[in-house]
Amino acid sequence: MIPPIPPDLLIEARAGRPAAVAELWLHLRPLAAMVARKYQNIDREDAEGEAALIYLEVLQIWDPDRGVPFPAFFARKFHHRLWTLVRRTSRETQKRASSGGQAEDGGPGDIFALLRDPRWAEPFLEAEIRLLLAGLAPRERRVLAGLLSGLPLSALAKQEGVARQSVTYHLRRALKKLGHDWGR
Repeated sequence: MIPPIPPDLLIEARAGRPAAVAELWLHLRPLAAMVARKYQNIDREDAEGEAALIYLEVLQIWDPDRGVPFPAFFARKFHHRLWTLVRRTSRETQKRASSGGQAEDGGPGDIFALLRDPRWAEPFLEAEIRLLLAGLAPRERRVLAGLLSGLPLSALAKQEGVARQSVTYHLRRALKKLGHDWGR
């Protein structure tokens, strides 16, 4: 069971405020996990991606005047999306089997392109980036920010008061935490 959603949080999230979008998503993740458990043959990461997409879509289309609570509307839409995903996966598996395993590899592409208004992805992405960066140590954040602003490693080392190898070390740690494999 999910905790009750504060009405102000829902209003702020629908207005596109990144912090509210992220906080509301944290409220809905247990509900998404509960719905996804019914579909054991769907990869967990696929289900999470679909849930995030449905969440953003529901933020755009939910109408409070219809009397359907936001979590219930989200759960129904997510259930329908997973059911569709299971059918599509089943058809692709059957095609692959009938063609001798030579099915073409057509990835899902940019899932946010499916949104009615792609600008709705921006607050979610910004909130996700904030959550990722919060997991970095202060020096890792500074080194990453310096690199993204165009400073060379030697200038970052001087700015931080450490050796160039230390900057490289902190940068590698930051990228690893962000899920990027640095050529290893």
